[in-house]
Amino acid sequence: MPKVSVCIPSYNHARYIGASIESVLAQSFEDWELVIVDNFSTDDTQAVVKSFRDPRIRSYASDRNVGLVRNWNRCVSLARGEYVGILPADDIYLPRMLERSVAMLDAHPKVGFTYAACNYIDESGSVILQGTKRLDRDTVMRGSEVLKSLVMGNYIDAPSAMMRRDCYASVGYYAESYVYNADWSLYMRAALLHDVGFISDPQAWFRLHSGSLSSKFEKNPRLVLAEDLPLLEEIHARVPTTHEWNRLFREARRHAFDRHVGRSRELLLVGDAARFRAEISYALSRDQAFPLRYMEATILWLASLSGADIAKRLGSLERSFLRSLRRPGNGWN
Repeated sequence: MPKVSVCIPSYNHARYIGASIESVLAQSFEDWELVIVDNFSTDDTQAVVKSFRDPRIRSYASDRNVGLVRNWNRCVSLARGEYVGILPADDIYLPRMLERSVAMLDAHPKVGFTYAACNYIDESGSVILQGTKRLDRDTVMRGSEVLKSLVMGNYIDAPSAMMRRDCYASVGYYAESYVYNADWSLYMRAALLHDVGFISDPQAWFRLHSGSLSSKFEKNPRLVLAEDLPLLEEIHARVPTTHEWNRLFREARRHAFDRHVGRSRELLLVGDAARFRAEISYALSRDQAFPLRYMEATILWLASLSGADIAKRLGSLERSFLRSLRRPGNGWN
């Protein structure tokens, strides 16, 4: 059996999947299998996959679309390796991704999964952002400590993660009750039971493009908040009832609303006042204290009734005012 199973779940990514496959073929660590599961694509994905000839590649094509999360779980269920990595069909491994991940998992039996810093590219492959390091060196962390930071938001990019196959089984794979947060849910549930390894050098390219899942959800902020809040409640119920954990989850809930307000403001900036109001109204329905905690958003909501331009000007004035306060010599850093 191979040491590592790399799983590529795909759906209509004919434009990108060739580069993903090539990045696996180029790995410095060679004891791997590649499991590709296509979720009933309607483009040329199958033709691209079949153009690769390597005995380590196993490909499957579904006869119907089963949804993203179920397709990811099917990938993992077909994996035979001791360690399993999910490489979305639009992302790319750097050459030492498997080597570095395997070395850490081999050296630390209590580590359930590893993740690495990640670089970001656009549709054409141009670099958008170099990976920022959460730590300056490779580190093994207690799961509880990782969970304390993870509840504030998911900072683990799927292509940079590798998990023991036994860890997937122990935590229940990807939860099909989530879509946007399926991987965030998995990482938090794994951190409840296992240590976590971090690789400080970037080991993958994460592609940002208009057809990605994250882009679709970013345009519909309430879909994200509707998953964030129940997920936080689910994880909160699984940690000790202590003052520290209760405080952390109150802060995490606030962070979820912060992200929602930020995404909603983007709608206003492009002139979609009606959708902005709908998103803020949704947040109001989920948190009765919202008007007090987010007075600025509430004021912009009221201003947008007179038109998006007025609300945008108010928002621009506010940002200019804050920038002036943060200039050197004003005491703000």
